[in-house]
Amino acid sequence: MKLRMGLALLFVFVVPLAVDGQNPSVPPPTAEQKESVRRIVMKRLSEQKLPKVEFEGIQVREALEFFATKTHLNMVIALGDEGPAPPLKPITIHRRNMPLTEFLDEVCKQSGLKWVIEYPGLVRITPK
Repeated sequence: MKLRMGLALLFVFVVPLAVDGQNPSVPPPTAEQKESVRRIVMKRLSEQKLPKVEFEGIQVREALEFFATKTHLNMVIALGDEGPAPPLKPITIHRRNMPLTEFLDEVCKQSGLKWVIEYPGLVRITPK
């Protein structure tokens, strides 16, 4: 039996320390860059389809977790500034070949929420 030994290389990058959350060597993104990222994410979401959606009385948070798992996008669900979030009624969706944008639209429509894409590709869910 032969054993092969490999050499693993570790690359370390030195980045200046961030001050107040800002990296001094990297300028903040421009409005055009932010809009470009938003358009790319929207295109990706509208092109990707869920082959079959069968949700009956599912909680909104579960539907949004399902979405986040499928898209690998970060999501913020901001339902209120203070105190516990208001209760949301369960939702029902029965569809085939549903684009991800329509999925978000339907979840938000049934629960009185809205969604936006923020830089850098974050999906934010808020009350209407």
